[in-house]
Amino acid sequence: MLTKRRKAGILTERLTEGMKKQESGRKRPGGSWTDFRKRVEKSA
Repeated sequence: MLTKRRKAGILTERLTEGMKKQESGRKRPGGSWTDFRKRVEKSA
């Protein structure tokens, strides 16, 4: 039971972190977009 609860807690934490990242991206999409372009240029 403890292991299952721990796994569920980790999953919920990851989900909340993802939601926070999405919210921050929505607030300032310009900065994240420029960073994305820089990454693409570096990888290309």
